[in-house]
Amino acid sequence: MTKYTDTERTIRKLRVTATESHVVGSGGIVRIEAVSRPGLHCDIPYLAVWSDAGLIADYCRHHVLGVVYETGA
Repeated sequence: MTKYTDTERTIRKLRVTATESHVVGSGGIVRIEAVSRPGLHCDIPYLAVWSDAGLIADYCRHHVLGVVYETGA
């Protein structure tokens, strides 16, 4: 199982709902990365979506349907 805090692989696509997804290179999105935010008792894994203007969205992992990583090909 892949940890959502896995920073070794580059995320290409983030699926949030059946109709909403974020893709690097589309809609001004330049990067999607695994980050953590401080919680009450521990750090909580999030996925952050970045554009040239800055952070445009972040999602806690239980709000994400899927993550697609770069294949390296």
